[in-house]
Amino acid sequence: MVFAICVEAGGFEGMAVRAARSIRKFGGRFASCQIVAVTPRFGSPLHRQTLTEFRSLQVDYTSVRPAVPYAWYPYMNKPVTVVEAMKRSDAELVCYVDSDMILMGEPNLLELNPDTDFAACASDRNIGVTTNEDETAPFWGEICRVLGIDFNELPWVHAHRDDVDIRMYFNAGMFAFRRSSGFADAYLQSVVDLLDAKVSSKVSNIYFHEQASLGLTAFKLKLRWLALPHIYNYAVGGKIMTRYEPQKVRDGIILHYHDMMWPNNWPALMKHLKTDRPEVYDWLEGLGPLQLNGSTIQKLTSKLLTARRKRKQNQHIAKCRVV
Repeated sequence: MVFAICVEAGGFEGMAVRAARSIRKFGGRFASCQIVAVTPRFGSPLHRQTLTEFRSLQVDYTSVRPAVPYAWYPYMNKPVTVVEAMKRSDAELVCYVDSDMILMGEPNLLELNPDTDFAACASDRNIGVTTNEDETAPFWGEICRVLGIDFNELPWVHAHRDDVDIRMYFNAGMFAFRRSSGFADAYLQSVVDLLDAKVSSKVSNIYFHEQASLGLTAFKLKLRWLALPHIYNYAVGGKIMTRYEPQKVRDGIILHYHDMMWPNNWPALMKHLKTDRPEVYDWLEGLGPLQLNGSTIQKLTSKLLTARRKRKQNQHIAKCRVV
């Protein structure tokens, strides 16, 4: 197996290092797997300390400038990262993990069975469709049409946090697939196709095009898929801590911590982990909260790039059909 992680200058750097550290610390028999970190588009160079830590963790780092027409799209990083990671590994199993995730236990289900090609977790409903009367149903019908899929043939998955069944829609923070399935290139093409089609949702705009594409691509390729349990992508965050579920953290394999490791939210997260996952608490206590490092030039460059990409995104959105 190879783990693929996206990293860009700024806040992503500390997250990516922490994700790699967690694999080495808590990955069990997967702890020595290859890790590939990818900077998927032009930007400021990474901090010297980040590169040093990558080397110490035996992370294979690469920075690429792919010929993708939508580099401004914030979540193009995921399909680009897995495509590039495969170029640097011959592993049959590929697992993408968001930078704001940590492993807390041995992820055995990621070693896909011979009868499984793809696995991901429907951690919440989000824009998922429960009935054809849902507000987002027309949007799903349209993006399925763009990708050559019959929406009504989509299978059902269980959205854990909301405890409802939805048409096939997974969280894209973590997923695994077989190299031989052809998933990586098809996933990238699906995201490009949806952006080419200039269709947006009245609920989420183009924000979740990459996430919606995940399950749709697996379905389109007729892959044999596995819906992972919630403990493989359990989310915490400043806006959802009122829905915190202690048992799922106690049993947790992968924690999707979002903004909870920045200084403001750090004490609240650590309070829970001290009770529910003391071994993870002890490890994190030695690392401390995430810090935003970088030179003045690096920060200025990132600010200018962000503004430029935002303009391109707004220009694209202005041309979209809203469904």
